[in-house]
Amino acid sequence: MFRGLAAIFYKEARHVVRDPATFVLALFIPIVQLTVFGYAIDTDVRHIKTIVLDGSKTAQSRAYVESLVNTEYFAITESATSIDDVLAALRSGRARVGVVIDRRFAETPISGEPPRVQVLVDGSDPTVSTRAQNTAMLLATSRTAPAFDVRPRTLFNEEGRSAMFYVPGLAAVIFQVVLTMLTAFAVVKEREAGTLEQLLVTPVTRAGLMAGKLLPFLVIGCVAAAIVYAAMVVVFQVPIRGDLGTLTTLTLLYLVTCLALGLVISTFARTQLHAMLIAFAVMLPSILLSGFAFPRESMPEPIYAFTFVLPTTYFVNILRGVVLRGATFTDLTNDVLALTAIGVTLFVIGTVRFRKRLD
Repeated sequence: MFRGLAAIFYKEARHVVRDPATFVLALFIPIVQLTVFGYAIDTDVRHIKTIVLDGSKTAQSRAYVESLVNTEYFAITESATSIDDVLAALRSGRARVGVVIDRRFAETPISGEPPRVQVLVDGSDPTVSTRAQNTAMLLATSRTAPAFDVRPRTLFNEEGRSAMFYVPGLAAVIFQVVLTMLTAFAVVKEREAGTLEQLLVTPVTRAGLMAGKLLPFLVIGCVAAAIVYAAMVVVFQVPIRGDLGTLTTLTLLYLVTCLALGLVISTFARTQLHAMLIAFAVMLPSILLSGFAFPRESMPEPIYAFTFVLPTTYFVNILRGVVLRGATFTDLTNDVLALTAIGVTLFVIGTVRFRKRLD
């Protein structure tokens, strides 16, 4: 039954020795990913970005804000002058929680009604919203006297449906996985099939060649995006609250970035197996570190800093902003600029690395 086993084993072992890149990738990638993700993944939400509207501006109100910070669950990133500022920060994603302190906070309660503290929570992330509400309520009830009344209110996802949080983020991940894999093999397949020689005699420029490889897959990505968004609305009942034109434009930007990433991978890989391993090594961090499933605020500082180079990080914010919070293009300026910079950089790298000659 196993005749020839030793010979085949010897043949494959020699092949691995002759191709050390595959051997190193197969061993190095799991070790690095286990180490990084083991430290990065933490479901205990901390340092939630918080904007404060202090209508009291007294020692008592400042003490309450300080007590929020001392829990390490809240990080005060902005101070607001009006409720419109608070709502704008929540809609744009600059803050996840808005704390509105009543101007009578330090006064003696009249008619038995204590002054109120309203806690506005971005419900597009149920983990963050639940932690924020529970902590704010706990601080109020743990005082020796009920001097104020905390009124939490969830915005953008009042029912707390998990689909509202996961489906838009999942769409961003699906786009990257599909499009990056499609283009990761582009140049590698040309080399392995022997058709790269035919490109040597053409007058096509590097940029023209790379763009020509990208555009057909971009059409496929646009069709896939339309199907995914339709399923998101019809099947999962996640309404698109923002402008469709904004969503379409920013989706095209992300699709181009994913395709450019795949082309860069194809210029580094020598074989299709190399391309698959490198693509896997790139996509897994995008899934686990982009904020799709785990809050980025709880990650260690070096890993949190690394998340800013992942294009999926920005598109997850963009997609949840447009779909769930009704964010406008202006609200998402920082994410759009960062995603554009990454896309341009990837396309330039892919163009420069490609050589119209056989190695």
